[in-house]
Amino acid sequence: MVKKTGSGNTRTPRSVTQLSHEDMRGRAAEKLLNDKTLNQALDDMREAAFVLIADSAMDQKQEREDLYLFVKTIDKLKKQLHVYINKGKGAGIQLKEVRNG
Repeated sequence: MVKKTGSGNTRTPRSVTQLSHEDMRGRAAEKLLNDKTLNQALDDMREAAFVLIADSAMDQKQEREDLYLFVKTIDKLKKQLHVYINKGKGAGIQLKEVRNG
């Protein structure tokens, strides 16, 4: 659905508010991914999980699976932050276009 304003603008109702939100979320995600302390903590947790997997006994299948899912969750967190960054960059470009006419 296209909304027409008095200036002849045909932006969708999503417009500036949602773009601003996506832009801010993307910037926050980028700040997190660039945070050395957070990255060190996630890397340490990931490494510790692999050590526990390697040191597990043959009959500890469920424990290994749980640890593997934990590692995949860390990876998924980082991927989701990258999604927010990319969406935020796109939203930032659209905001500039909207503001500059």
